[in-house]
Amino acid sequence: MFRKRLLVILSIVLILLISSCTTSDKLYFTPLYEVKTRVIPNIAGDIKVDEMIIHKDVGIGKGNNFITLSSLERSDTKTFLFYVDYTGGYWKFIEKLQLKIDGELFTLTDDDPSRLVLNGGVEERAGFILSKGIIEKLKNSSSLVLQYYVDPFTMDAEAISEIKKFLSM
Repeated sequence: MFRKRLLVILSIVLILLISSCTTSDKLYFTPLYEVKTRVIPNIAGDIKVDEMIIHKDVGIGKGNNFITLSSLERSDTKTFLFYVDYTGGYWKFIEKLQLKIDGELFTLTDDDPSRLVLNGGVEERAGFILSKGIIEKLKNSSSLVLQYYVDPFTMDAEAISEIKKFLSM
């Protein structure tokens, strides 16, 4: 009897902990390049969402930083986006993402990013829609550099290969 009660209590605590996780907490435990799929019900037609984390930068003093490649599909329309997620102790005011694809520079902007004040920190999320031209360049790229805050970072061959696979799904 005691074991059953303990199991029920632990289950409830676990459910409460998982449901209170921030976006950053959920991304932290997701492996790089693992594609997650879900369907969002919508009166105009369900939306299929595929997401893959392509970059993680986590540490004391720099917060939790993630870049996710996502696709949203409804009927015959598919849209690709990069999302930048940050959770930490100070604001970054992320509003743009710069891509350097095989030496060619592109600047993407989000005019209305999400910003939340958390207990002891902040959470920011900005989404950047990829044009057909950028998608084609990414599919054929051999080098990719991203920058959304201070320091640019170069994606390695594995990341570029996974991005190409995702864009061809």
